[in-house]
Amino acid sequence: MAECNLSVKESGDGTRPGASGMRFRVLCALTIIWFILLSFISFQPGDETTLISGGIAEAAENAFGSPFSTTRELELRIRAVAHPVSFFLLAVLLFLTVDAGGARLLGMLAALGVLIGWSFVSEVIKIPIPGRDFNWPDVIGNIVGVFIGFAAVLLLLQCKRLIMK
Repeated sequence: MAECNLSVKESGDGTRPGASGMRFRVLCALTIIWFILLSFISFQPGDETTLISGGIAEAAENAFGSPFSTTRELELRIRAVAHPVSFFLLAVLLFLTVDAGGARLLGMLAALGVLIGWSFVSEVIKIPIPGRDFNWPDVIGNIVGVFIGFAAVLLLLQCKRLIMK
């Protein structure tokens, strides 16, 4: 049976956070901040998100040029890539937080389930927002980002454990 320990590791005297306890707190804060930022941007009306993505596309085009014929085409590509990339970052942060908190397989699987669920729910919530809609390709992009993040963290943790032996 897999063991799931959600307690935060403390220093030897139990009075102050040890290195892993501090790592957990920092990762937890970063995960929460990224989730709030992601949710804030995601739940803006369509015209607001168009301003944001259009500004990003324009800045990218000015800085790097563009292989696309219009800035709008670049913006649409950025929006498509934003889903897997933002959920990849959320997944990496959450899985590293779960690991730093001491949870192992069960904690990782629970986090995976939560992120897959949020990948779907975050699109459903957009239905009543003006200028936004539910989009299956975005759900799939979110889930792809989650699984790539999951695989990346598992690989990272496995490499870390092999090096530490």
